[in-house]
Amino acid sequence: MSAKDKSYLEELRRNFRNITITDTEVIISYTFSEENIPLNQRAIFISIDFSFINSIRLIITQQVKILLELPRMQILEKLQQTNSHLDYGFLKYDLKNNYIYFSNYLNIEKYSPQQILPSFINMIKLSIKTYEDLILKSNFYSSNTLDEWLGKRKRKQSIDTFSNENRKSESDISNEDDNGSSESSDIEDEIEDPIMDFTSFSNDSTAIKMFKSIPKVWEMCDYENLDENVLVYMYNPLESMTHRLKSYKITIEYIQDAIKFLMILKSADIEFLHLPINYFMASINQKNEICNFKFALNFNKPLNKDKRFAKKKSLRELDKYKIYLKEALTKAIAKSLDECYTSCYYAESKLTIENFEIKKFNEMKLLGEGGFGKVYLNNYNNRQVAVKRPNIDKESEEQTNTRILRELNILKLFTNKYIIKAYGVVEIEKQLCLVIEYCNGNSLKQNLEILSPSEKLGIMKKVALALTVMHDKKIIHCDIKPSNILLHKDKYQIPKIIDFGLAVINDEVIKNVGFTKEYADPDQLASRIIDPATDVWSYGMTYFHVLEGNSPFHRLQKDSGEKLDIYKMLSKDDIRPIFSENTKKYHADELRIIECCWKKKREKRIQLREVLNLIQNIEKKKKNNK
Repeated sequence: MSAKDKSYLEELRRNFRNITITDTEVIISYTFSEENIPLNQRAIFISIDFSFINSIRLIITQQVKILLELPRMQILEKLQQTNSHLDYGFLKYDLKNNYIYFSNYLNIEKYSPQQILPSFINMIKLSIKTYEDLILKSNFYSSNTLDEWLGKRKRKQSIDTFSNENRKSESDISNEDDNGSSESSDIEDEIEDPIMDFTSFSNDSTAIKMFKSIPKVWEMCDYENLDENVLVYMYNPLESMTHRLKSYKITIEYIQDAIKFLMILKSADIEFLHLPINYFMASINQKNEICNFKFALNFNKPLNKDKRFAKKKSLRELDKYKIYLKEALTKAIAKSLDECYTSCYYAESKLTIENFEIKKFNEMKLLGEGGFGKVYLNNYNNRQVAVKRPNIDKESEEQTNTRILRELNILKLFTNKYIIKAYGVVEIEKQLCLVIEYCNGNSLKQNLEILSPSEKLGIMKKVALALTVMHDKKIIHCDIKPSNILLHKDKYQIPKIIDFGLAVINDEVIKNVGFTKEYADPDQLASRIIDPATDVWSYGMTYFHVLEGNSPFHRLQKDSGEKLDIYKMLSKDDIRPIFSENTKKYHADELRIIECCWKKKREKRIQLREVLNLIQNIEKKKKNNK
């Protein structure tokens, strides 16, 4: 995108004066009118860089740069503290010229053409306001750099008290560290321990040139902390992802960007032998989430001589490398979170046992049980809740805790009333349990005989709506079935989807998740792929059960008199459940929806938004026929 783009320039001229245009950037001269700002700090430059493919970068600097008086390490540490409080953008330190500047990015991929210009101008104005606010609240160029301003902001509660007593001792990382690296396929062995000290890395000019030559790679590198004259990179461990994880939530977008970066390198035959998590740097957004993936620069020799990279003859296949990256990154994040027992969600969502009416499992009413464990009824702060106690016989305590917190983290994404609400986690008898909303009307499966056709239609419409909400958040449930849809005794028309223990993020590496055979997509049964079409298939099978009153293959199973190979029937023989004559006669429109859900080619399956429209049409049709 060129800085000479007329729409951008017109919008800038409409909002600002004193604009200078170069080939790659626009520079705006701006003066604060606030009298409380010292005269020598009122004039600033706003540099807007359009040279990146998918983003626009903004930098604010003082027109008269004031040198800092503190040692470099102290400046970096104080900047880190300040950035943890900033609601917008972040402060950076120019290593070569010894001054602080403000930086921000606008990811233009996330906006429609109609939204880009307003968002672009809004970014500039908010950045100016943030920078002005910093100057007003403290003279952060003085010898007490940032201290005064930091004192005015109440620091959010951290989970550092859970701390890292069990953390392994770390040493400085260097390219030689990998000489003795294990080549084990165990992913945990392929994750490096984080760098814990401020340090500098010298870089090889050919390596940096190579990174600059690969499209989209350089803008994802942390070049702002690189002195390009001498190619020395200043590493700040406080800005690393592993450090941020101790206090902040991580966004899905950050994980996707990290994988995207490594996959772009892979497409250029640059493949790390081990996950380079040490070099994952991050910022914090206004929601206190880890964002803005950047890669630290530590390449002190040509890439073909760097032992951290695979040789051409040993390069993994592209799809296998992506699987490895996702598994390794998931493991690395879990490991970092577990050191703080187990994540910031634990600190924010941990409920105290004192607020529960019953403190022991054997005194609670058992509501149900399955492969995951058992669910009990309890009272929390005078509210009935369900306590999900995982089965610890099948995996380690660490794996169980990670699974529980993963389900909590997913449920925290939603406020939709048709998705079960999670209140938090509680430790009972030294076991971490998930505390969720209690539904007193049993499952959809248990209520089929008492529900009217119109009630069933309404319930399936709301289930489709809930699944649409999930898919918009890139969450695939992976186990939709009548027993995973709960009802309230007096509110049958408000279904609640439960049990997100098998849920995955769209395009996530986990393909061999558990399932319920009669409702699972053939590709899921074969551990091939999981995407929104997975839930569409299961929705169709669930809808069949709702109309017929029996599981999808009950009739075939009964007629054959022997155990059926459901996977073979679905994938090879292309057999589908058989509708009764009653369903064909009275529910023909719903039958067609179901048949569109279980098409063999997943790309031809119906979209859930279309399901919603079709059900609404059926409801209107029934209303008009009355």
